[in-house]
Amino acid sequence: MIIALAQVQMFILAFTRIMAAAVQVPVLAGRAIPNRVRVPLGILLTMLLIPWTPLAAEAEPLGLLGFGAALAREFVLGWAIGFVATLTFGAIQTAGEYVSTGGGFAAGRVMNPAFDSASTALDQLYLILASLIFLTLNGHHLVLLGLAGTFRALPVAGPLPTFSLERLLMLSQSLLTAGLTLALPVLAASLMADLTLGLLARVAPQIQVFFLEGPLKVAIVMVTLIASLGVIVPGLTVLVRDIGPRMQWLVGM
Repeated sequence: MIIALAQVQMFILAFTRIMAAAVQVPVLAGRAIPNRVRVPLGILLTMLLIPWTPLAAEAEPLGLLGFGAALAREFVLGWAIGFVATLTFGAIQTAGEYVSTGGGFAAGRVMNPAFDSASTALDQLYLILASLIFLTLNGHHLVLLGLAGTFRALPVAGPLPTFSLERLLMLSQSLLTAGLTLALPVLAASLMADLTLGLLARVAPQIQVFFLEGPLKVAIVMVTLIASLGVIVPGLTVLVRDIGPRMQWLVGM
């Protein structure tokens, strides 16, 4: 079997789009996964996702400059598609950051390899919950279906779609609002605790509110967090379930 150079170029371009998108999905091929795993996984996904249609007999391989431009185009397109996953998990991490700041957990940070940044224990809790829900819902399948849909709507080496800054801003605003909503019950309880301790300090100055505040707020935050799981888990479910459709929506599909 003879493989034409044009077919090899199409495969490399598809591989570039898939890797640029998949590397931004923490559960699928995030930064914590080594390259010796990501690269074979990207090759396998490329073989499965790209439409294997025969090239026309007169199809000519791209020149060096044309191939470089096509690589840049596929990278930009893949990055834009995968950025939706980064925004989604970033919004979830932001919710954990809000809770950590309000509950006094912000001082204790550990390294989060999925995002290559320091985060608190509650950030990790939110991300672990989101990852478990993502896998339970077969979210990785939804992401792969979304990627496969981009090859049908936006063929390899075709023109770039018209990116809308308004869509990106709307997507960022909706995800950040959703992240704030996830943290709202705990933030409200933390605010009420601050107000109560402030009034207590004015009414009874002899009470050492400074020493009472830390343990009390930690207890309140943890109890409220456990009590509000019935609201947090459905919110996380909606966020991670719609990653695939958001990918297609961002690029105008």
